[in-house]
Amino acid sequence: MVNYRDFSKFVSEPDTSDDYPMLISLHTSTTLLSTSCLGFSYYNCSNFTCYDPSTSVSTVTTPYFTATGNIANAEVYLDYSYWVSHSALLVSQCESKGSDKYGTGAYGVIGLGVEGISGNNFLNSTLFSIYLEKDASKGMIFFGFDSSKSQKVAPNATLKADQNWNVTGVSNIGFGGVLINIIDNNTSLIFDINTDAIGLPLELYQNFTKSVNKEKLMTCDEKISLPSCSYSGKIEDLPDFNITIGDQVLEIPPEFYMRIDEGNDDDSEEVKITLFLRGLSTEETDDSYVTEKYNNTIILGYHVMSYYYVLFDATQGPNNIKINLFIADHLDHTVVYIVLGSIGLCIILSVLFVISVFCCSSRRYKTRDFKGQKKPHEGKQIGHNKDKGHDYMSKSEDLHKIKQEYMPPSPLRPESD
Repeated sequence: MVNYRDFSKFVSEPDTSDDYPMLISLHTSTTLLSTSCLGFSYYNCSNFTCYDPSTSVSTVTTPYFTATGNIANAEVYLDYSYWVSHSALLVSQCESKGSDKYGTGAYGVIGLGVEGISGNNFLNSTLFSIYLEKDASKGMIFFGFDSSKSQKVAPNATLKADQNWNVTGVSNIGFGGVLINIIDNNTSLIFDINTDAIGLPLELYQNFTKSVNKEKLMTCDEKISLPSCSYSGKIEDLPDFNITIGDQVLEIPPEFYMRIDEGNDDDSEEVKITLFLRGLSTEETDDSYVTEKYNNTIILGYHVMSYYYVLFDATQGPNNIKINLFIADHLDHTVVYIVLGSIGLCIILSVLFVISVFCCSSRRYKTRDFKGQKKPHEGKQIGHNKDKGHDYMSKSEDLHKIKQEYMPPSPLRPESD
């Protein structure tokens, strides 16, 4: 397992083993590496050309750009024990209408699909899972399933996917009383931990915002990326954002599809929020641009993937590939164990204290069995003597004798023989 912000290393030459930051791709089986012809070290996907077209042999299309280059021998290690690739596309051309420099600071993209020989990259089994912290600031990749990362063992949804983890059969999206059916049966769905929103095909996105405004669930502006909305009511009363795929429903709670804007007036009945939604189109630029291949695709970004612990499973063969979604467990169990341990210790100490007090009280008031013996006041009178007309006390030696004869031994003093 590795931290998803430190995506490990690739080795382009046998005598080097330096670490390089890489991005993870959940929608391709090809690993992409930047080459020296780019003129800079980082893998920025802006428009550039620095190659002889006659030497280009392969093209890979992602949602955000199309990369062209040569397939070459290049050892790429995500984890020495679990995932190793022996080939990669050395990118020499990148085309994109979007101005966003995808992958800034990274030297390439690791494709975790299992198409063709890419399934051999998985050294043990074609199974891995991704867990993100609640704020998506960091996360882990496990080449297996860690039940401690989910709230329960059974998945909340199971989606059928192809070898590049592409899911088809999306039928509708829902929000409160709004239900928008998707007529085009070719609408698909992918996961992408590198994007900050739920990407919807532009027409679907516009239908959604219009319906929300019409039903007065909230009032949103016309921006097609991260729209600002006004909501009258309690944030906790906002409905879930739902996506239906076949008979499976992905339920996304408010805190994973929106944020409360800064500067809200505490006295106002309206709350300003920003939705983590984006309309995608080949005709758009900036962060709303999407390549033709993904023009009819819903893209679930890292906010959704922080709500779900996602298990990618291709162990049952190419015709039975599944993506299992579990509600992630973000509880810090270390803190829970410390709290429970402290409470348990307090209970134990309290019980011991009560027992000790009880024992001490029992010793203090314990008496011997006086059956057959005279009581102390029958042997020596302690008190008022009416006959003599005055008060008196027994002599000190008599009192001492009474105590020795009748009082139980002190636990701090042994009985005399």
